[in-house]
Amino acid sequence: MRIVALVIEEQYQGQGLGTKMIDELFSISRELGKNTIQLEVRVSNIRAQNFYQRFGLKIQQTIANYYADEDGYMMVGTV
Repeated sequence: MRIVALVIEEQYQGQGLGTKMIDELFSISRELGKNTIQLEVRVSNIRAQNFYQRFGLKIQQTIANYYADEDGYMMVGTV
């Protein structure tokens, strides 16, 4: 499974909505027999990186110029 975008408006962050979304995505992935999750995140977005690491995703590689203004990390994990 690949997460293309997961965005929670700032006013709703910190309320567990992202966790609910990831939990549901992991559940659906297991039901479909998919065992790998992949996403890209900005190198500067430490908060998002820490969030995804809580679910077992790890930085697999740096992608130069992934975003128009900075590099990105590819993060991968298993469900």
